[in-house]
Amino acid sequence: DDQFDRPPVNYALPRSYRERQRPGDAIEEYLKIIRYHPQELPAYLECIELMTETGDLDGAEELRAKGLRKLRSPGARSELTGTPASRSDSGHPAQGRPA
Repeated sequence: DDQFDRPPVNYALPRSYRERQRPGDAIEEYLKIIRYHPQELPAYLECIELMTETGDLDGAEELRAKGLRKLRSPGARSELTGTPASRSDSGHPAQGRPA
């Protein structure tokens, strides 16, 4: 079973990069979480938000679409539907809302 080959979920590193104004590194770490743990909704939400803030609207939209395909929970998919991936504003989507 490959679950033992996956690194543990760790949001401390990408969040630290965000705080230190290192968005590229933060995005890279969020994408690692998503690659190894595709059901991790917060990784999608935070990465999409950061991509949107940095102007990578295409990347944000691609990630949102991937999340809609990968996430099993209807509630999680609903959260992604409300993300600003196709908008230019940088509001704080879905953070703090229950899944």
